[in-house]
Amino acid sequence: ATINPPQHRNSNDSEVLVQRSTLHQSHLDNETANAAIMKILVPIKRVIDYAIKIRVDPSKGPHAVQQSNVKMSMNPFCEIAVEEAIRLKEGNNNEGEVIAVSIGPKQCSETIRTALAMGADRGVHIETKGDVRGDYIDLQ
Repeated sequence: ATINPPQHRNSNDSEVLVQRSTLHQSHLDNETANAAIMKILVPIKRVIDYAIKIRVDPSKGPHAVQQSNVKMSMNPFCEIAVEEAIRLKEGNNNEGEVIAVSIGPKQCSETIRTALAMGADRGVHIETKGDVRGDYIDLQ
């Protein structure tokens, strides 16, 4: 907020200017403090559960994995990343924010809920169509 000098000057003008400049300085201090808060962005990916036996779907080609009726979960390496982000936040006197981000179909919101249950502060879901694969090669 910018402070404009008063239009009319009288004997109390210098006191008013001092009070306003103090208010302006405290506002800047609050903005600086908010800017210093650490925000940790953790990308998470929904994958086939690691304990499930993967089956090849021959109708889609030799490299296609059967995904219907298969349990999905958060990538175990993403779980480690969320845990480490929470540790970093806790080591910083809980000053900061852990944000879990996932790109994919509606079902990815379940993965974000898992990250929130682990201790993330916010979740961001960038929704894509169900038939769009979110492989890293496709995103490049």
